[in-house]
Amino acid sequence: MEKVLVSIVVPVYNVERYLEKCVESLIKQTLNGIEIILVDDGSKDSSGLICDKLAKKDSRIKVIHKENAGLGLARNSGMELCTGEFIGFVDSDDYVDINMFKTLYDYAQKNNADYVRCENLIVDENDSIVDNSMYALKEGKYEKEDIIQKLVCPMFGKELNEGKEAHIGISVWRAIYKTKIIKDNNITFPSERKVISEDIPFNLDFLMKVEVAYVVKKQFYYYVVRKESLTKVFREDRFEKEKNLYYYLRKKLSYYGLLEQCSNRIKRFTLDRGRRCIKGILNNKNYSTIKKYNTVREILNDEIFEEIFMGLEIKKFPFKYRMVTYVMKYHLVFLLVILGKKL
Repeated sequence: MEKVLVSIVVPVYNVERYLEKCVESLIKQTLNGIEIILVDDGSKDSSGLICDKLAKKDSRIKVIHKENAGLGLARNSGMELCTGEFIGFVDSDDYVDINMFKTLYDYAQKNNADYVRCENLIVDENDSIVDNSMYALKEGKYEKEDIIQKLVCPMFGKELNEGKEAHIGISVWRAIYKTKIIKDNNITFPSERKVISEDIPFNLDFLMKVEVAYVVKKQFYYYVVRKESLTKVFREDRFEKEKNLYYYLRKKLSYYGLLEQCSNRIKRFTLDRGRRCIKGILNNKNYSTIKKYNTVREILNDEIFEEIFMGLEIKKFPFKYRMVTYVMKYHLVFLLVILGKKL
């Protein structure tokens, strides 16, 4: 029986329109020795049936059917079945280049790396490129302190004086992970229903155990932007989840002894995500102007912002970020309402 080199976990939920295209891109991978684990997370459409149909056509495909519990826990269920040397993750409404996993695996072998990541393209449902920009990381090998300073800390946000170009991307679907490290250290995803952005704690726990990482500057992953995307839907409880994430990540960083050096990063990170919550409220057509004003005021009065702004040198922010942050700090809600989509 062929040795499994890379196990690819694909959480599936109500994606009947996109699933076959996703799996087809995995079936065609040029790497010999892959297994594909489809985790049907209680889909209400025909996604589960499509999973079973695909498994009958290709023996490398395994299927799990489970009650709906969310993306993070679906990935955990998939990891339990993984037998490969490495694990990769692909979202079921996206797709990948046929050479993605061979390239990442080859770099892992050549550099004795535990973690190898690549770049992505953002495309629309018609495969037209929406954004082809790359992240700030340089191609090459990263070891020990470089992993912490260049791969771990930047996940928690930008330094005070950095702009958008310093973002490095946090999604797990751009990389392969050494299975032994995951299983030896019992590394799992938290439920995004409890902790939003479940990829960050997973990457933190994993990268803190890594000896060698490698960055490949090739765009192999196609992230599809669609109207009903999980990350684009307005949710009234979003701000509460962002607060939970802030305190959860502070606790994790403290555990690893990184809280002090990442303090400004996580504050800017949370401010930015708070700003996006406010933007979502102001652009919500179901809210009256009065409700928008009162909801935003309530958010800005939350004690988390008092904690974040304490000792924060906003004057070091790039100009655009600085102005919006001052508006938030001094509760100038009427200006935020005017800015609206420009936030």
